[in-house]
Parts: sequence; structure tokens; C-alpha cells
Amino acid sequence: MNRFRYAARVALYLYSFAVFGLMCVLFLPVAVPVSLLPKSWRLKCRPWVRTIVQKGFTFIRWHCRVTGFATMKVIDHRGDRRSPLMIANHLSMFDIVLLFGFMPGIQTLVNSKFAMNPLLRPTIQAAGYIPLDVKRPLDGVRAFEELEKSLGAGEEVALFPEGTRSETGQLSTLKKGPFRLAEELGIAPGYIFFTCNQPFLNRAAFFPRSGGEVVLEAHLFPPSEDLLGQDAEAWKKDFIAKYQSFQKSSLALTWNRNKDEHGA
Repeated sequence: MNRFRYAARVALYLYSFAVFGLMCVLFLPVAVPVSLLPKSWRLKCRPWVRTIVQKGFTFIRWHCRVTGFATMKVIDHRGDRRSPLMIANHLSMFDIVLLFGFMPGIQTLVNSKFAMNPLLRPTIQAAGYIPLDVKRPLDGVRAFEELEKSLGAGEEVALFPEGTRSETGQLSTLKKGPFRLAEELGIAPGYIFFTCNQPFLNRAAFFPRSGGEVVLEAHLFPPSEDLLGQDAEAWKKDFIAKYQSFQKSSLALTWNRNKDEHGA
């Protein structure tokens, strides 16, 4: 990619980030008052706050597509076989934009550093997303209890057991929390596999390295109900095996296709 094309891509990238930041700022007049309400009132406001978040992410997807920066697609393979608990790999910051723009009302864990960001904190609190500091064991216990409540209330939950974005497109070491949740609640989780044609917005590359449009897809798969009653380790091994199979299939895009896995 020549210097002019690269500079143009970087400029487009920064512009898209500026649009995202502007949307966060514009949402503050809604998020801040709700975040300051008592918890019982915030719970009542949570559904429509998450709907607004979903509409915002849908706009970002549309904006990225029309500007030629990125195309983001969700391919749903679940049919009628759906699970309230979904476990996903993690490639890019835009994984959340893509998934939450497709599924309104979804619950998840948020890294505590984002939950403390003054631009993001009001929205996270108003929407009821669960902050987590992995270095604090009590945070993990609290988060587990909150996730149980969310699932008990009929909410859909999406969790990322890698805890951070992949540098290689392969799975990093997986934390057991999401799989232990499946074991203890007796829920067969569905899997979400993100795939991309090039690294961007992650530890491998902040800016896209190659020319052309970024393509990011999320494939939603039904739960493996035959594993019900198994322990967390069995669910973890099943997730790894299914992801490895996905990588070898024609569904996977260039960057994370046909690579050896680690993190078992």
C-alpha cells in the first residue's frame, strides 16, 4: 500500500473514531441523569437505555460501511436453537459494536478501565453493564452473581473468556468463568465466532495495515445441548474444538483462518 493510500486510510480511520466519540458525548445528557438514579430506578430505565445503545451501534455500522472503512456482518446459524448465554472469541474493539448493534438488550462484562473512563462510565452504569477488575477476586464473585441475576431475569448474556483482544487471530488463554457459569446454571451456551480479513483495533494493529476495506463478521452458532451436565472444563474444550473447526472452514476470513490454536 503506497503512502498516499495509507495516509487516506489513517485519516478515514481517525474520522470514524471521531464520529464514535461524538456519539458518546451526545449520549451523555441521557446517560448521566440515569446513571445518578437509585439502582431500582436504573433497572427500570435499563431496557430503553440499551435500546438507544443498540441504535447507536447500528448507526456506527452503517457509517463505517458507507464511508468504505469497514463492513460488519452478523451471520446467524442458530435457527430455533438459541441460548441466553453466549461465549465469544475477541478480535477487535468493534466486536462489541457489531454484536450489540445486532442484539438489543444484551448483557456483558466490561473491563474496569473502560468503566472508569469519564466518557463511557455514565453509559455503562445507565445500561447496567457489569464492570470487572480481573486483579480483584471479589470483583469476580460479584460479577458472577450479577450475571446469574441477569440470566434469571431473562436477559441474554455474551461473555469473552479471553478477557482481551487477540494479537494473532488465535485464541488466547481462556478464563473459566463463562464455562463455570454454564456448568453451575445448567445452561448450554451458544458460541459466537468473530472473523476478520485483517487485524485492526487490537493488540496486533491499531490501524488496518493492508489496503482495501476492513471486513468483520460474527457467526452465531447454536448450543451443544448434548454436553448438558458436563463440567466447566468440558465446555471449555468444546469451545476450543468448535473454534478450531471454524477456522478451517470457508466461513473464516483471511486473518484468523487455518491457524493452530493455543490456550487449552
